[in-house]
Amino acid sequence: MKKKILASLAVLGIALTASTVPAEAKTSDGWIRGYDGYGDDLDDEGMLNTYTFENSNATCFWQKILWAMGAEYDRDGSKFTYRMADGIFGPKTAQATKDLNYRIRKVSSSDATKEIFYYMGKRLVKTGGSTARGKDLYLEFRGESYTFRIKRNSEGKYTFDDRNGNHVQAGYRYRTCQ
Repeated sequence: MKKKILASLAVLGIALTASTVPAEAKTSDGWIRGYDGYGDDLDDEGMLNTYTFENSNATCFWQKILWAMGAEYDRDGSKFTYRMADGIFGPKTAQATKDLNYRIRKVSSSDATKEIFYYMGKRLVKTGGSTARGKDLYLEFRGESYTFRIKRNSEGKYTFDDRNGNHVQAGYRYRTCQ
């Protein structure tokens, strides 16, 4: 009898697990993505650095955050600019990421990790659309220096305008950002 109950509970647990829809995207999903409410969309993003997804639209999206936050890439106070958002995680992106990590988290790291994405996610503001699955949601990222628009499409994928005005998806495994 005890074995039957345990077996039944195990099957029920598997069925519940299989039917559960994840509340968040994962880096392995291939996109910066979110579902339902947007407040936790960026909590599980990253890692971006000079070795991981270093040439990608996800990096371009991160670079727009660096620009909007007024991150510095040089000791002379030079700011990361809009034109630098090219999708390549090079030395200036690494230094600007280090500056932002230190200002926000008091850690010396040139990696864009899920921890810094968590803080940046708190700067998302809904400007239109719907948080319902299958619907478009319009957001703004409101940085310390600048604001930029984001669309979370009906698949939950984040899209944004690159530095040349092309609308691109924030994917980890390709770079179309110009």
